[in-house]
Amino acid sequence: MSRQVNFSFFCVQPIELSPVLYRELITKKINLKDVGPISEKQDFKSKWLYQYTNIYDTYEDLFEYSLEGNTDHLIQFLHEHHTENMIGDLLDLGKFYSKSEVTLLFDPRFIYFVLVYQIEFSFPFEELLSFLDFNETYDNTKNTDPYNVLRKTIVRESKNSEISVWGDEIQQKSLEKAKNVLEHFFSTVSISTDHLHILPNTCNITNFVFMDNLNQNRNFVDKLISLNLFAERITAEKLLEPLYNNTVYFSFNGRFHTIVYQNQQDKYRFYPLQFHIQFIWFLIERALD
Repeated sequence: MSRQVNFSFFCVQPIELSPVLYRELITKKINLKDVGPISEKQDFKSKWLYQYTNIYDTYEDLFEYSLEGNTDHLIQFLHEHHTENMIGDLLDLGKFYSKSEVTLLFDPRFIYFVLVYQIEFSFPFEELLSFLDFNETYDNTKNTDPYNVLRKTIVRESKNSEISVWGDEIQQKSLEKAKNVLEHFFSTVSISTDHLHILPNTCNITNFVFMDNLNQNRNFVDKLISLNLFAERITAEKLLEPLYNNTVYFSFNGRFHTIVYQNQQDKYRFYPLQFHIQFIWFLIERALD
């Protein structure tokens, strides 16, 4: 059996509540006594949340709701990008799709929602290494590298741009679920999905990659980081120096980040960090607007 390398793409996508709705909600008393069937708070299904709350109480007040879409639509979208571009011809993401998990998180303390996506792939090492040897002079204006293809799956560049059928299905379900949750916790307030929005260009993507020996695989890691930088939209964001020690390689860039780790606990240490970074950036961007 050939050696496999897993990519786990992690993305946090905040849901904006309209100012009118938010102002009304913060003046109301939230119903936390009888959460009933609306709650899925007992044990978090997302492993990073479960692992983290066993150590810290940071997320213990969150409510988690699982969302499912038709993965055939996701795989079809990935296949289509494989057939229409040169760099994609070298690596068909649809062929190596492994699994996906999407959860909607609600924090009743501050009344906010976020969608958390985890999309995973499993690649034969030699095939992936061959792909990473691509010619870096390739014109990537169509954003056909794996990072950007994943982004196109769930992130709109503008209000009217399209995403995958799978991503649209998930997002519509999330808005309806958020509406139902608010109606339960704030029964005296009239809620409409028109007050809930997933804005364009929200959801930076982090690729978590397990590598059992970073030092021995440094050549592979360097090529993977080059792919991340190749995917970035703004040149200035390609100049950040990755953070490296013997167990973790952390490349923090613009739209895309890559974390290569050799200890499993590091994965669950960096998930919350990326969660907060993406959510705080969303809040800052809204404030600057």
